Amino acid sequence: MYNKIHSSYIDVPLSSKLSQLLINDLLFQALILEDSNFENKLHNSRKVIDQRLEIWKENISNKIHKK
Repeated sequence: MYNKIHSSYIDVPLSSKLSQLLINDLLFQALILEDSNFENKLHNSRKVIDQRLEIWKENISNKIHKK
């Protein structure tokens, strides 16, 4: 019925890509509103991603300053 756009080699109109993002966002929000457990998992995932981001930033900064 609805196929996910997964190839970067196919010319897909920007409006189609934006529509896909909007639909995904709405479905994601609906899931979070439906079950608070999803919201907790999202919060935990965000903390892990933020921690990894800080580690990556430090690693990049260290590599730049070592040169």
